[in-house]
Amino acid sequence: MLIISVITFLAFSLILFIIGCLFFRKQSKEFFKENNYLKNRIIHLNEKTRIIDGIDFLNKETSNHKDLCNSIRIISNSECVIITEMDKMNGSFKPKAYSSSEELNLESFNSEFNQDKTLAIITGSTGHSKIYDKIKDSNLFPNWFNEIKFKYVISIPIINRLETHACVYVFFDGHQEFNLLEYKLESIGKLISFYNRIKLGNLETNKDKTTFSNIFLNEPNKSKETSLFELDDNLELLKFKNKEISLSNSEYLIIKNLIQKNGQVLLYEEIEKILWPDNQNINKSAMRLHIFRIREKANDLTNNLDIIKTSRGKGVFLDINIL
Repeated sequence: MLIISVITFLAFSLILFIIGCLFFRKQSKEFFKENNYLKNRIIHLNEKTRIIDGIDFLNKETSNHKDLCNSIRIISNSECVIITEMDKMNGSFKPKAYSSSEELNLESFNSEFNQDKTLAIITGSTGHSKIYDKIKDSNLFPNWFNEIKFKYVISIPIINRLETHACVYVFFDGHQEFNLLEYKLESIGKLISFYNRIKLGNLETNKDKTTFSNIFLNEPNKSKETSLFELDDNLELLKFKNKEISLSNSEYLIIKNLIQKNGQVLLYEEIEKILWPDNQNINKSAMRLHIFRIREKANDLTNNLDIIKTSRGKGVFLDINIL
């Protein structure tokens, strides 16, 4: 009888111990989940604050490449920012301005030419920003990168209409988590769009936003999700739900006109007038490449809803019935 009692007691204790372990395990998971959420929230708020600080620093009539470098360094919390500018005579990119805690002699840095297949050339030809690793991607770096201490570098094109006229390099020493660099890339993209608006004189003085819901207000039986689309006129951002994507000035103008068409076709001839208002040096191949990039960005934003469709031989339109 005593043995049975002892066994029963031990079994009961074991059950209580297992229940306790499961309870504390659940509590620990919830604690770590909440802790990670708060940690990410703090990081997110800090990044937002840096964006505001960077824009405030940049928002002045005298803005130039040096100001942009300083602003990018503020919002990205990076070690060094360098802008290379394209020489229209030979298509090369030469370092022109920088922001760094260390003194740099940009005059000693060589230009990047097409045959070099370096970052400025690749970024400029594709029109896409990308994060590069010092070890994995070293064959793409120009020789002057050896003068910079870094682990990762973000390469971002500055596009004026369809032409890349500069390239931004943002260097990180590796103390940042790699997954945060994607967010930093988006933040820098916003600032560059803002900078382009200043340089082109297209910056709006108000904070109005164009929304798909306003444009489709009189359309019957539209999904409520249309109200989740926004076009930010100041930072040139296209937003959908909790995601947003930066647009170049030309992409912004095309998207804005697409929205105003209310689902009707935006003709190629109309796009040509948008991109080349003086009707000079029209490049149909470049225009189609630009449309391709816009469709890619829209698909990335909407998880491949394919909202921008092509009307063969005519132009492009927004398939508003998808929303």
